[in-house]
Amino acid sequence: MQDTLIKKGIKLKTVAGVKDFKEEAEREMKELGESMKSSRRQETVRKEIEKIRKDGKMKEDSIYDIHKIINEAEKRIKDKMK
Repeated sequence: MQDTLIKKGIKLKTVAGVKDFKEEAEREMKELGESMKSSRRQETVRKEIEKIRKDGKMKEDSIYDIHKIINEAEKRIKDKMK
């Protein structure tokens, strides 16, 4: 059967080829999961930054102030996760 398919130009995947494909798919799924987690975290930080800006308690006059707002947002998110 295998010889017949090879003669007709149909290549069969080897066991090693299937194993490589499976490993590659698993690696890509892991990378996708990590990317999605990072994206969700970034979105959460952005939303928290907007809440801090709406409060109006922190000024935004310089880069230093903006960094303080970002750090405060990350701190709030960290506290919420506990």
